[in-house]
Amino acid sequence: MIAKNKNLSTLFFATLAFTLISQIPQVLALGLSSVFLSFWGILLVSFFFMGSVSSNKLINSLIILIFILGSYLFVLNGISEKMYLNSPHFFNLLKSFLVLYLSFQVSKYITEKEFINKVSWISLIGGFLLVVTVYFHSFYQNFDITSRVYAYSAKNSISQIIFSTFVIVFFMFKNESKYWNYFKLFFLISSFAILMVLKSRATILAFIFVMFILFKQEGFKKLKNVVLITSTLILLILLINTDIRDIIINSIILAGRDSNDINDVSSGRFNIYSRFPELFSNNMLLGNGYIFSESFPLSVLLDYGLIGGGIFVFYIVISPIYYLYTKSKKDVIYTVFLIFSLAYFFNSLFEEQAPIGPGSKNFLLWVFVGYLISRIDNECQLM
Repeated sequence: MIAKNKNLSTLFFATLAFTLISQIPQVLALGLSSVFLSFWGILLVSFFFMGSVSSNKLINSLIILIFILGSYLFVLNGISEKMYLNSPHFFNLLKSFLVLYLSFQVSKYITEKEFINKVSWISLIGGFLLVVTVYFHSFYQNFDITSRVYAYSAKNSISQIIFSTFVIVFFMFKNESKYWNYFKLFFLISSFAILMVLKSRATILAFIFVMFILFKQEGFKKLKNVVLITSTLILLILLINTDIRDIIINSIILAGRDSNDINDVSSGRFNIYSRFPELFSNNMLLGNGYIFSESFPLSVLLDYGLIGGGIFVFYIVISPIYYLYTKSKKDVIYTVFLIFSLAYFFNSLFEEQAPIGPGSKNFLLWVFVGYLISRIDNECQLM
């Protein structure tokens, strides 16, 4: 039994590593991403053969609600001409819940120390590979930071994943070797730099949450000093050097957009948002089927209405997050989860599918959610 448990935990961590590898631009270009992501299916099958299924009221209620939502959407799709199943949200919900469920089930075989150690190593090495490959794929040659054209088309997804590895390494990676600590520092600097040139503005602004949570939490004295000194130096440079200030504000924050045109600054989102009241009023209860909208809350309401979206999707997505806010002990794992939840939901205001998609963009959030729910369960059993 011990050997089986060890095999499951090893496969779980390998799956996390392969998921990061699946997002390497060269892997995506070769069409091999699905090969690496298939390890989630292998992990699921392996768990049912080697693991023991744990029960939890929250997990069970989410399974029931997802089943009811799926049945509801299939019926609506069948009796109406609206394409409810063309909306990506239900299938993204299934994928995110699969990650949460497997993390929850396997985490009982993983100690806190092992989770922190292995997830931080995977994030350091995997995140560094992403930074290097994105750089050589899109920025090594003919890169113009002042251009309105984004150098990497899937910037929002890759930025969110690199940001996630940054947060994990920043808070969780500990090593006695000075060389690995130098490497950690190099990774943090290079990942921050690549996020800036990727120009995913919602992800860049998410660093506000990192700083807010860092200074609100007890401890982390050394990290707080480093961040405070670095932030002060950056502000001084921006005040003194007008060229750098122009690059940061106009080329990165505004991404070359016209600051006098709110629709241009928002990359067309303002027009999309302004259409929401009219489109939503067409069918507030049942929704319109799939309508593209660059905002997850608005998109869910447009597609599924107040019943499918407001009651089911929002509850399924938010309830496990709220559960952890109220039940989890406040340690470094919770700190990382808290930053993920705030940053990902902030990102969802400007992206159609976050925090449950597209693809594996947000998988680390649901890994942490599953782990923390399992930890609460184990703590309750010991009381």
